[in-house]
Amino acid sequence: MATSPPREVRTSVPPKQWLGALLSQDDDGLFSGSALRRLPYAAVAVPLFLAHLALSQLGWLLLSGNTLTPVWPAAGLDLMALLVFGPRFWPVLFAAYFVTTSGRSVSWAPALGMAFADTLRALASLWLFTAISKHRKFLGHFEEVAAIAGTAMLSPMASAIVGTGILILGGRFPANQWGVVSSRWWIGDTLGLLIVTPALLGFGKCAAGLVPFCDRKVIGKTVLLAAAVAAVCYFIFFRPEASYLLFSVFLLILVSAAWAGSPAARVSSLVIASAAVWATHIGVGVFAGDTVRENLQNLNLFLAAVSLTGLAVGAFRTSGSLLLPGGVLVAGWVLSGWLYASLDRERVSYDQARMDKVVTAVESRIRGRLTTYEDVLRGAGGFIAASRIPNPPDWEIYVNRLGLLERYPGTEVVSVIRPVMPTELETFTAMQRRTGSPEFTVRPLPIAGRGTEPDGPYFVIVCAQPSSVAARALGTDVAVDPRRRAAAEKARDSGAATLTRLTTLVRSGGNALQLFVPVYATGAAVSTKAERQTALIAWVTVVFSTDALFQSSLAGMENQIALQAFDDGIGPGNLMFSSDEGLPLNRQYERTTRLELDGSTWTLAWNPTPKFPYLSKTPSAWAAGCTALLSLLLAGLVVNLHSTGQRAFALAEERTRELAKALHAADAANRSKSEFLANMSHEIRTPMNGVLGMISLVLDGDLNDEQREFARTAHSAGESLLRVLNDVLDFSKLEAGRMPIETRPFDLGTIATNVIDLLTPQAAEKGIELALRWSPQNPRALMGDAGRLRQVLLNLAGNAVKFTSHGRVTLGVDCPECKAGKARIRFEVDDTGIGIAKDVQQQLFQKFTQADASITRRFGGTGLGLAISKELVQLMGGDLGLRSTPGEGSTFWFELWLPVVQPTVASAAGEKGVLTIS
Repeated sequence: MATSPPREVRTSVPPKQWLGALLSQDDDGLFSGSALRRLPYAAVAVPLFLAHLALSQLGWLLLSGNTLTPVWPAAGLDLMALLVFGPRFWPVLFAAYFVTTSGRSVSWAPALGMAFADTLRALASLWLFTAISKHRKFLGHFEEVAAIAGTAMLSPMASAIVGTGILILGGRFPANQWGVVSSRWWIGDTLGLLIVTPALLGFGKCAAGLVPFCDRKVIGKTVLLAAAVAAVCYFIFFRPEASYLLFSVFLLILVSAAWAGSPAARVSSLVIASAAVWATHIGVGVFAGDTVRENLQNLNLFLAAVSLTGLAVGAFRTSGSLLLPGGVLVAGWVLSGWLYASLDRERVSYDQARMDKVVTAVESRIRGRLTTYEDVLRGAGGFIAASRIPNPPDWEIYVNRLGLLERYPGTEVVSVIRPVMPTELETFTAMQRRTGSPEFTVRPLPIAGRGTEPDGPYFVIVCAQPSSVAARALGTDVAVDPRRRAAAEKARDSGAATLTRLTTLVRSGGNALQLFVPVYATGAAVSTKAERQTALIAWVTVVFSTDALFQSSLAGMENQIALQAFDDGIGPGNLMFSSDEGLPLNRQYERTTRLELDGSTWTLAWNPTPKFPYLSKTPSAWAAGCTALLSLLLAGLVVNLHSTGQRAFALAEERTRELAKALHAADAANRSKSEFLANMSHEIRTPMNGVLGMISLVLDGDLNDEQREFARTAHSAGESLLRVLNDVLDFSKLEAGRMPIETRPFDLGTIATNVIDLLTPQAAEKGIELALRWSPQNPRALMGDAGRLRQVLLNLAGNAVKFTSHGRVTLGVDCPECKAGKARIRFEVDDTGIGIAKDVQQQLFQKFTQADASITRRFGGTGLGLAISKELVQLMGGDLGLRSTPGEGSTFWFELWLPVVQPTVASAAGEKGVLTIS
């Protein structure tokens, strides 16, 4: 009794064994047999601890500052440490995380929980990487791509969920920020694994001796490529004008893979990712300028695309030629770059138009403020020219009614200044004391760095408002200030309102400007410079703070735009105003404009702030990034299909070779069988003929009726057996290629009549008509194999007689064509028998085949006759055909080209050419 195989018994691993495996160095991973696993524990633990602390500090640095860049590079180191040196080093990672977190002013309990969460992620990463890598047969060259990508996506979920819960319970974050904190944690760990793990895995394989990467030539190429990639990245990420070249960095990865192999591609992707992260962290490059959320979204997509490209391109290089997938990738990157540049160009144009609108609005406000000042001063000048120089009380009334000081904050002093020659100073002073200023005294303007006392006239303030300034301003000589004197003289000589160069407020020391409007005597000639100098009676001026002027002009836009205003050109001594005191003077300005105002030229330097309403980069970045990732997937599909096709082709070739061997063996066996039967043909037929001959002799002797019936039955059975043997042996000869075709003279009419004569008894027994249709044009003497021709005709006509129960059977012999000593003889056998269906007509010429299985039982036969006849006809240079209608009869025909020996024509069947035998 057969026993069934034992069933597979699955047993679970006890918890003690599972926990013990965490302290063991044995697993079935990539480095399980490496010599690195046998290093002393301390020799690995100390460097690992220090390296982990360094990368953790880098991660905390990226998580701090003005720009948050959540990338945790220590996650990649953790996975590689456990892969290369074994899972027994998880306590080292736990201790390093605890020390790092405790150093961030976190109490011991949350620090312990965070260390537990990160160590859990490291162990989950090891398990996932090993589990995915086990499917090498299915993944092929993309094993590491799938293992790293799957591990990076899934394992950080454990640390993000557990760690965020611990921080919330520890009071570090409110519960409503769970989604934000966990997502940033997950993103940081995921990007750390994607960016750092591929390069470290290559170095780990090199150190373990698993790959021939440590060749000096390869190392030199990799270092050279890393330096070149770093230089290009500096140009792209740290120079804003080169941001349109962003997608060219993917081409660097492809070039690295093509020139130095998979490790160089991974190192290049690490350099590119590091450059992008650091540029964004310090607030420059293509991923700076938008909101923090949009910057991080775009940066994260870019980092994932770069890391996956480094992995995939390396896999493409390992799998074979880079030509086909590289072409797909380049086409995708070109499309991505074009898409990004097109969308970004529209975005930049929109932002520039918006910037133009802001700049125009601010400049318009500045012009409007100065125009207002000039209009007020010219009104006051007209009042003075039409009447007289007002005294201080009258000036106070006039200025207060204008409301200038209240409507325009930052307006420091509105005053009237008169020119006084040195010879007139005493008389002028006495007059001012008599007209309302009893303590009036001319004194120089108290400013630092004033010029020498002028030789010309004094420019004395005789009226000033507001009242708080008037007491100190009256009698002040402003001519001692070279900038004020130059502006006053320019206004006097030109007749136009003139601004001073940047000057200083006497009271507060802040930056200020003073606008002078000249007042000429009524009716005086002022067409020339000399006439204007003679006709001048006073200046009406206003002193205003530059900070107030520009701040009022930026009202409502101060959060969107940063402005620095310079008197004349850009320089430290010319700075009039800065909207942000922390802005450096030598920074790059997005735009500078020149403003011509009342004889002065200002340079305005503009920069948008992070709060400027930029059009978001996110749509263009995501459209281009998704296109790049799609091209990467398409290239992977192309490589996979190509690899699958190669494997299928190799398998097909192998199976074809095996099938050819099997067919060859079967053909050899069949040929051996056929050769055996062909060789045994004489030995098989001779005894049978002897049996038939002896039975014939017995029939010629004295037999009673019963004995004679027995003998006849035996003779009939022997003849049937001989026919079967003849068919089998003839077919064996044909298969063995040992059926010779003779070429001898024969009489065509004799063969035809012999066939009719041989079948006449059988036809007469069935009561059917047997006829020979002979054409008078038929030649009689031909060259060919008369025996094989007779065999075919007997077979076809015999089948017709066998399967016809009533009606007639006709053997037709015709000569449709005769040329060049050859005649085309057409033979046809018509019957009115059972007919043959169309779906089985072609099967009739196959060996051992009949139209209906019941035919063998009804009529007998081997099913070889037609197959033998077709082979014989083909050997003689013709082909056998069939026309048949079920229930109406059949026509078998064939044609042969036979050489003519005697072209005389004779009739074998009388004048009508038809011989009928009933």
